[in-house]
Amino acid sequence: DEKEPTRRVEIIHESLLANWPRLVRWQTQDADAVQVREQLRQAARTWDEHARTDDMLWTGSAYRQFSVWRESYPGGLTEVEEAFAAAMTSLATRKRRRRRLAVAGAFAILLLVLAVVGSLWRISVLQTRRAVAEDKRAESQKLLALGEVQLEEDPTEALAWARASLEVFDTREGRLFALRALSKGPIARVLRLGGELGMAHDAVFSPDGEWIAFRGVEKLNVYHRSGGPPTFTDTFPKKGRGTIWPFFDPPSRNLGAYRAGEIRTFTIPDFAEMARHKVSPRQKSPLYPFQSDRGLFFVSTREDEGRIDLWQPGSPPELVTTTPPLGWPFLQTARIDETGEWAAYVPQEENRHVYLKSLVDPTLPARLVHVHQTPISDITLHSKWEWIAVRGNDSPAITVWPLDEELEKPLKTFDGRGLLWLSNDESRIIESGLLDGNPIAFVWDLAMPSRAEPIVLRWRRGSETIERVSIDPTGRWAAAGTLGMVPLWSLPVNPTITLRWGDTSTIFDPEFTPDGHALVIPVVSHDARGGGGVFLQPVAGGGSAQRLLGEGFKAVVEPQGRFAVVSVRGGAVVCPLDGSEPTRLEGHPSGTSSEGVAYDPERELVASGVWGGSDEKIISVWDLRDGTMQVLGPADDAGDAYWGGYHTLAFLHDGSLLSHTREGLVRRWNLDDGSSELLFAKDCAILGVKPDGFTAVFGCLGDNGAELSEIDFSTNEVRQFEGSRQQRS
Repeated sequence: DEKEPTRRVEIIHESLLANWPRLVRWQTQDADAVQVREQLRQAARTWDEHARTDDMLWTGSAYRQFSVWRESYPGGLTEVEEAFAAAMTSLATRKRRRRRLAVAGAFAILLLVLAVVGSLWRISVLQTRRAVAEDKRAESQKLLALGEVQLEEDPTEALAWARASLEVFDTREGRLFALRALSKGPIARVLRLGGELGMAHDAVFSPDGEWIAFRGVEKLNVYHRSGGPPTFTDTFPKKGRGTIWPFFDPPSRNLGAYRAGEIRTFTIPDFAEMARHKVSPRQKSPLYPFQSDRGLFFVSTREDEGRIDLWQPGSPPELVTTTPPLGWPFLQTARIDETGEWAAYVPQEENRHVYLKSLVDPTLPARLVHVHQTPISDITLHSKWEWIAVRGNDSPAITVWPLDEELEKPLKTFDGRGLLWLSNDESRIIESGLLDGNPIAFVWDLAMPSRAEPIVLRWRRGSETIERVSIDPTGRWAAAGTLGMVPLWSLPVNPTITLRWGDTSTIFDPEFTPDGHALVIPVVSHDARGGGGVFLQPVAGGGSAQRLLGEGFKAVVEPQGRFAVVSVRGGAVVCPLDGSEPTRLEGHPSGTSSEGVAYDPERELVASGVWGGSDEKIISVWDLRDGTMQVLGPADDAGDAYWGGYHTLAFLHDGSLLSHTREGLVRRWNLDDGSSELLFAKDCAILGVKPDGFTAVFGCLGDNGAELSEIDFSTNEVRQFEGSRQQRS
């Protein structure tokens, strides 16, 4: 009773040994275990007898069966059996390790193969892409070459080639070429008529700039400024001579058009036809209708008689006619002002004379207003009769003359080549025609200096000549008609002013006057005929340049704007800007030239250095208060010709003088004792002195490029501008 109970099974009948399932399973399992145990004993003995080689160990399914049996076998094993089991386990572990290594190696080899294949594929793709890119680059270069051919004649087409090139392959060359095309002048937007819309010769803007109508042969086309197809189209009969001349009536703002003896008028914006009028059959061949405040004038010739006929809106279809006493053989030698009160013309017999004829009282005799030096081919005139623009037969130059006084020289001179027109606001002279076989137009702003280059409107080669260019009332758009295409140019709001003194001249460092209204420009002419000197050129107002001196290399304008100090051969000149007599400062060796010049307003000192022509490279300093002169130098590095010549001079507030030579040697001179200090010994230049008078900016060239730095001479601190280094070119 003190012991734990023992559970046991008692077989009460032998049939249970064969028919009790659990007992049968137990017996089977025990029999299998006994069998494995016996096999293990025999296998271990055999393994031991054969020197315990791995060949006699169980592997595969036999080892797996043993592993399952060993996990459930509660008994112990003999020493040989334990060694046999351990050897089997060790062998199985080694095989698993080898399999894992083999799999890992195979996987590594697979990855290596994939990497090699991938690299080869990437190389192939890169090579393919590179080949495609090279093909595209070559194609883009071909497009740029085509654009290069058009660059001078038609920047619009050149820009189109540049855009096509960039669409094929975006390159730096393509972008730079696009900028070059844009810099050549306004780019045109093209309005294509053609087909059923007919052709266009020139454009007419409405007074408010909302509408634009085109002169054509058969059709009148009117467009709104918002774009799109024509808002209104009208077809004129094909019979008769001439083209359709559209016009806008300023008082009523209605639209009118004339062709072959018929005038039609339309309301705006619905374009309902108001009336049709027949022009008097006495008018044989109207050359051009002139729009005015009084109505529409027609200029025509008939045999040896010139005629001006007037049609007034709202009046009966009768034309008011005036007949000048002299014949007018050419359209371009007749103009009518905007008021409709006067006509200017050049008679055939007196082709150097310009007359004014009253259109209000035709009985008054014509008045001679200008006599040209050569026969006249074209004229245009100001509506207030302030001036007249004339071009002679023997020269393309356009000269502008006042009508209220006699002058030996014109107010302005332009280099013209075509027909003359005046913009509606009379602020620009427009000339259109052909240049070297290419359609072109020039727009001169009368508010610009007389030497200012015009805005050039270029059009594609092979097109007809540009007969007339119109500018809208806002001054932002210029339009012309050529066959079936209408170019519209966007005019710059603040155009760059380019002053030209001819191809044989060199301009040295222009200086603004303190008020910014004018430029002092030294010009050196390389032409035997001369033409150089120092000029005072107004920047605004359209004034002509005034020659202050007959020679000069560099100029410095006095801070109050009273005079300019100019370097000349042998010294310097104090040149008043009011045109009064200049004062020459002598002191340089004979036969020397000067370039660098400086002025100290506090001490009234003028400095000028010898540039070339002598080994005596000195700097002369004149005191304008007492007329004395001080000589600095020559320095030890001065030589003959231009070696050691002074290029730039600049005063500091402490009275010292900075100089740099042709070779880039920069010195600071002490005017008290004439000594100098070498600041930079090679390839440097004075770029300017700041308004504080103590800080100077220098640029120096080195092996790694150009660097900008400044020196504060009050503290002797040197500061380099960050990011200023540039590659040397």
